[in-house]
Amino acid sequence: MRLFMKTIYNKSFASNPYLYLVAKRSVASTQAKPEVLSKHMKIRKAFDSKLNADERPLILLYSWLRAKSSHLNKYSDFYLTKGFDVLQITTTPSSIVAPKKARKSMEELLNYINSEHDHKPLFVHGFSVGGYLFGETLKHMKDKPKLYESVSSRIKGQCFDSPVDVSNIAKGLAHVLAPNNPNKKAFLKSAFSLYLQLTKNITGSYYNASQDQILNNYFGIPTLFFYSKSDPICSFELINSIISDHERKNIPVLGKWWTSSPHVLHMKQDPVEYIGSLNNFLESVDLLPKGHLEKEDMISKTEKIKETSYGI
Repeated sequence: MRLFMKTIYNKSFASNPYLYLVAKRSVASTQAKPEVLSKHMKIRKAFDSKLNADERPLILLYSWLRAKSSHLNKYSDFYLTKGFDVLQITTTPSSIVAPKKARKSMEELLNYINSEHDHKPLFVHGFSVGGYLFGETLKHMKDKPKLYESVSSRIKGQCFDSPVDVSNIAKGLAHVLAPNNPNKKAFLKSAFSLYLQLTKNITGSYYNASQDQILNNYFGIPTLFFYSKSDPICSFELINSIISDHERKNIPVLGKWWTSSPHVLHMKQDPVEYIGSLNNFLESVDLLPKGHLEKEDMISKTEKIKETSYGI
């Protein structure tokens, strides 16, 4: 079934649609500096959470390409205000053009979770090509079920914002590297397409294996999709097809889509619907108590922020 829901927030947030991400009880956590774990990972801990450190859910936040920390932190702050820890996974151009390195990085990620967060509930929030990295993570879990069983069994849900179809990777890379230069963008798209064609026996096998994990959802993870009809990089038809397939398999799945909303900018475009849908989904997978938001905190409208492209 599709997800179309209203949401509830404090009235004081009405003048600024990002202020709702920072609840009063968690200001300290949202302002603390992240702990850098490696080139690809850093963690932000909800140290003022009401939950004990060992039981706080861990959010795996897979970034879009070239995501700025200031942008990604808006999403991290939302989870910190819920009392959840956030592990940010960086997506770089080399992760895409050299997928063997990406797979190795995801193995390091899983080993870190196994050793340092072996009891926490897990939740995945992936953006754009960050979904590709999570697909690589799933591939490791599928190939080594005994080693990573404790990880796969603790993933309560997954959310994909503007996931990129493998056929659009070259287009997406060019879009990020030359967003305002049509000629350069066209050249880069052709160059990347040629590279991917010449290396299809290597890169193609990684991309297809990763997308296979997302398409088939072998672990039956409850899933939420955010997507748009106007997104030139994320396939609207493919996401609808995945949702229908999940429904046939009785895998819990929800979709929130917009007629016109830019790639990975759905929260900026429509924060009320975005956060409302996400809150309800977190409740549905038992990471938040039902009805945790107060009725008196409801607002009916919010400002839109100027649309600028983040990346893929």
